[in-house]
Amino acid sequence: MHRCVTLIMASLISLFAATTAAAYADEPTQSVTESGLKVHYGVMPATKAQMVERGTDASQKGADAKPGLSSYHLVVALFRSNTDERIKDATVLATVKGPKGPKGNAHSRPVTKQLRPLVIGDTVTYGNFFDMGWRGVYHVSLAVTQKNESKPVKVSFDVDQQF
Repeated sequence: MHRCVTLIMASLISLFAATTAAAYADEPTQSVTESGLKVHYGVMPATKAQMVERGTDASQKGADAKPGLSSYHLVVALFRSNTDERIKDATVLATVKGPKGPKGNAHSRPVTKQLRPLVIGDTVTYGNFFDMGWRGVYHVSLAVTQKNESKPVKVSFDVDQQF
């Protein structure tokens, strides 16, 4: 039964990746490399992310239980840039800062949350829900601490939220 659920979830994620890849074929790549760490990232509506989470083991859950209507799921996959080996045992903190409003001020204060690991088969990604109700560019800062490392690697990128 567990194997069947894992297979179904992997199929759903593959289907989602294929459809979003086509939608963003002309967009710049959604990855960044910094200090030996390659980060692939994406944002999806919370309702779609919850459908994926429902099929995972309950012990892996831990992201916000009930995201709001303007919630989106930030997800990152981590790799060592020199070997492309997936990093499966990191602690990831994300700070998301909202876009500027018409008067130059941010729509919301920066929010920091731990990105929780999501394990499907032998694939690990990290994610959590953030309020991204305003159109515009959100600035994301990650602090990635790998196992047996004392200092986190800092990685930043922008997400142009036009959903």
